[in-house]
Amino acid sequence: MRRDFLFSKDRLKNLKPESVSITYGDKRTPGLYCRVSPKGKMTYFVRRRLPGGESVRHVIHRGTVGPEALEGAIRTADELRQAATAALQALSKGDRPGEQIRGASTFGALIRRHVDHRMAGKKSQPQLQALQRRHLPDRAQLRQLHAEYAEFKRCQDAGERLPRRGKAYPPTAAAEIAAALMAKRAPLVKAHDIERLHEAITKESGPVVGNRVYALLRRAINLAIEKRDFIGENPAAAIKRNKERPRHNFVPESEIPKLLAAMAKEGEPWADFFQVLLLTGSRKATALSMEWKEIDLEGRRWTIPAAKMKGERDHDMVVPLLPELVEILSRRKRLADDSPWVFPSGRTDGPIANPRPAWVRIRERAGMPHLRVHDLRHSHASLLINSGVSLALVGKALGHASPRSTETYSHVEQTAVEQAQQQSWGKVLRKKGS
Repeated sequence: MRRDFLFSKDRLKNLKPESVSITYGDKRTPGLYCRVSPKGKMTYFVRRRLPGGESVRHVIHRGTVGPEALEGAIRTADELRQAATAALQALSKGDRPGEQIRGASTFGALIRRHVDHRMAGKKSQPQLQALQRRHLPDRAQLRQLHAEYAEFKRCQDAGERLPRRGKAYPPTAAAEIAAALMAKRAPLVKAHDIERLHEAITKESGPVVGNRVYALLRRAINLAIEKRDFIGENPAAAIKRNKERPRHNFVPESEIPKLLAAMAKEGEPWADFFQVLLLTGSRKATALSMEWKEIDLEGRRWTIPAAKMKGERDHDMVVPLLPELVEILSRRKRLADDSPWVFPSGRTDGPIANPRPAWVRIRERAGMPHLRVHDLRHSHASLLINSGVSLALVGKALGHASPRSTETYSHVEQTAVEQAQQQSWGKVLRKKGS
């Protein structure tokens, strides 16, 4: 028996089981049906007759009568129609959606393929791999996170030396949600799945981390669509990003001597390294990988290759070196061995790699416990602006690819303008009053 009406969530929830199975058709989407069994089971499916005469049926969702008529992967009548339209189009082309889903990759495999292979060789790959492992773990990675945290806590409670990898983080509710999502077949992932994960990560780790994970998911799905590894629209496209409040921490000019003194007490190589950051305004990763072939001590220049700079660049960047920096680098050059790195690691053939422990000690010593390493770059820019340098020149000094990046320092420039007004007009007004 078949009855037709305009599908809506409320009307579907109000359907009642009868003594025989009843099939209901949607008046808006021909070919979309809902079958209600005498036991209250609801099956949403599409049916299409192919050119050869074969009638093909494909189930797109299941539910039960009452409040759970539309729950889980599909929650509204519009989502139901979207899934039905996609399935009907696939059937018209001769495809069998059910077979496509059974043979499709899991969502976790799609994300890992993007991070491990398509991002191979990119500067951002290590950060994306760490982000994926901590916030988008699959079942195996989640078990490993549990084991690592248990070992970390055991060593901590027993007073033993902590594992070399450093601090471990307890798997969270968001990680559990992520592991379940990573196990899903990619075509079954819906917008509300990603939205639920985005909200959970935001609640536990903050809006910035939530946005970074969301951006990773959206980019990975877009690339999968381009490679035809993912069929349909990007389910992450409709999710709204969190609002982020930019941080503009910088060290006031009067506090810089105290910070430099705290750096000097740290010892090598970190005292020299952090002075390079402060006196050049360079990024942490760029300074870590500084090589002697980039340094011209006589010409007092540091030429940063375009490949080491953030974003895609078509030219190198030349950073002038202050006399104090030339003195530091000259001393390091005299003591250097055959290593190509300005800051070589004592453990490997590469450069030093983890400045955080030294930085924590320095900022505590200086009485600036919330200062980040990147704030040294902000401090360099702020001092330039307060000295009268324009935002355009500051952007050039920092190597910004877009003027918009330098606009984050406009508040500092406004402060400098106010100080200049007070100094200049203060003299005029004082003369007027005398």
